[in-house]
Amino acid sequence: KEVPQTNERAFESYVETILKERSGWKSGDVAEWDEARALFPARVFEFLQDTQAKLWTEMEKLHGAGLRELLLNTLVKELDLKGTLHILRHGFKFYGKTFRLAYFKPAHGLNYEVLAMFGKNRLTVTRQVPCHPGKKDTMDLVFALNGLPVATCELKNPGTGQNWRHARKQYQRDRDPQAPLFKFKTRAVVHFAADPDEIHMTTRLRRAGTHFLPFNRGSHPGEVQCGEGNPQHPSGYRTGYFWEEVLQFESFLDILGHFMFLEKREEKVDDGKGGKQVAARETLIFPRYHQLDAVRKLVSGAEREGVGCFAWNSTPRVIKTQDQYRRYLGEVERLAAQDPDLDSAKGGRLELLAKLVEDYEKARFRFRKPGSVEAALFSEKEKPEG
Repeated sequence: KEVPQTNERAFESYVETILKERSGWKSGDVAEWDEARALFPARVFEFLQDTQAKLWTEMEKLHGAGLRELLLNTLVKELDLKGTLHILRHGFKFYGKTFRLAYFKPAHGLNYEVLAMFGKNRLTVTRQVPCHPGKKDTMDLVFALNGLPVATCELKNPGTGQNWRHARKQYQRDRDPQAPLFKFKTRAVVHFAADPDEIHMTTRLRRAGTHFLPFNRGSHPGEVQCGEGNPQHPSGYRTGYFWEEVLQFESFLDILGHFMFLEKREEKVDDGKGGKQVAARETLIFPRYHQLDAVRKLVSGAEREGVGCFAWNSTPRVIKTQDQYRRYLGEVERLAAQDPDLDSAKGGRLELLAKLVEDYEKARFRFRKPGSVEAALFSEKEKPEG
């Protein structure tokens, strides 16, 4: 069924409707938006009270009516210092206690308490959100998790003579990278330029130097030469897969919780005096569509066919690439779910893989605490009985 594509607002309405009715999102209220802090305070408080009531009550007794303002000021400082991904994954300290801002789905379905908390996450989509303090500029869409903005989107419609390229130009020309909402890694972590046919993304705004990458399926998905753009979609919009599948509740939280990461590296740059100096570089990595799709298909295949499809007979080696890391992590998750005996071949392989994954995470992914769910499951097995 073809959906009428008459104007930008019609497309915007379709996106909001699909997210709400099929993908598990809620509508946000622009009246709740704190433009200077670039977050939704009421949503933050609602999540904290709903998921950490005891800690909230304890802090309310300690700080009284001033709690909300103190908490917001602390949260903003922590976001500016450590970034959105870190705060979502590890929470933030407040007077010696840790408040969590999100709960991500565990690698297995046995931890019912964590699953219950995961279900309390709230994804909201808010339309026409002011994005530059003191000005009237607005973002078409702001996506938020429990009150924290995690993504923005500029929508265009060819029916009005504009497409995703105009959205890209709008980000490059009209969006201030230093505005709270757009500041690198500290609020929205990805920005989408979209129209009914294509999606492109970036994780860092640099004015004219902003570089967008495609987030398209290809005109012939699954083929060796998959082409550009996207094929037809039942929704009538070729980008329907993005709104209905990629942004689906569990899918999007999986991306934020496990796929995105902050890459840190050192590079030699000109020091302005004819020499070189070492400079630290940070890059937020958001998976391309085909990367995301491939990893999920591999995991799904392994769950159906067992770990043998991941070259069981090969000896695990020191992790050197992101692809190798994801393969090993997926195998750790599946082995841990099987709860093998420590003295068995699977138990030995699990121990080795968990150690390799942990070492790689410590060196490469500083946002992830040592001792993931998978490693924790294994260490639990090591505890002496009695």
